[in-house]
Amino acid sequence: NNNSRQFLLLCGHDYNEDQGSVDLSNTITVSMDDCINLCATQSECVGAGWGISNVGQTTCWLKSSLATSNNSPLWYFAIDDTGDSVPTRGS
Repeated sequence: NNNSRQFLLLCGHDYNEDQGSVDLSNTITVSMDDCINLCATQSECVGAGWGISNVGQTTCWLKSSLATSNNSPLWYFAIDDTGDSVPTRGS
């Protein structure tokens, strides 16, 4: 897309509500690229997680706030890295 936002891609990590992150919205997307592009178009989106949800669909979760990450095999997370500091990754 023509958006100038940059994202840091993490493999095997997620930022979920259990660890204090705030969900903005979620939608089914075909790829992580689609998920990142969706986040890039929304100014309030600071990160996006993508993977196979508990209903078997590849789902993109947009976040408006990030806290501590958790290990999540087979999950991908992109953090807006256009100048703000990246949140601490959990172990």
